[in-house]
Amino acid sequence: MLIHFEVQRISKQRVLGLPKDLPSFDKVVPPSFFELGLAELVSIYNELCENGKRPPVIDASELQKDPNGF
Repeated sequence: MLIHFEVQRISKQRVLGLPKDLPSFDKVVPPSFFELGLAELVSIYNELCENGKRPPVIDASELQKDPNGF
């Protein structure tokens, strides 16, 4: 596909003078609680609890250990 080829070609272009391996932006400037959307998730969770519809909370590490157990 022409579009896929163009995206690959453009993504491989480099800016002169920059180091070859740049760190991820989130490693240079860690995202905030709000940027991650966690404030909205807490708000939604609280609203559902207030309406008597407490949602399940799934621990990602537990899900990875036993995906079929959920």
